[in-house]
Amino acid sequence: PLGGSSAAFRGGVPGGSTAIDWVAYDTERLWAVWTLATYALLHSSLWHLFTNMLGLFFFGPEVERTVGSRQFLYLYFGSAAAGALAGSLLG
Repeated sequence: PLGGSSAAFRGGVPGGSTAIDWVAYDTERLWAVWTLATYALLHSSLWHLFTNMLGLFFFGPEVERTVGSRQFLYLYFGSAAAGALAGSLLG
C-alpha cells in the first residue's frame, strides 16, 4: 500500500529483504507474529487506512466502554487475525 519502491522503505533488514517485506503479512512466515499487527494497519490503501482509523475514532471509545479495555484489545487483534485468515483463504 505504501509503494514498496519508496526510498524510505528500501533499507535492508534482517534476512536481506526490504522493510516492506519484513513487516508484510505472509502465510509462509507465520512465525513473524508481528505481521498480524502490521497487517491490521497496512492491508490496503492509505485511504482505506484513513477510513478504518476514522471509524475506530468514532466507534472505538463506545465499544471500549461497553466491553472493557482488555476485551477491546482482544476484539481488535482478534478481528485483525480473522481478517488475515480470511484474506489468505480467499486471496
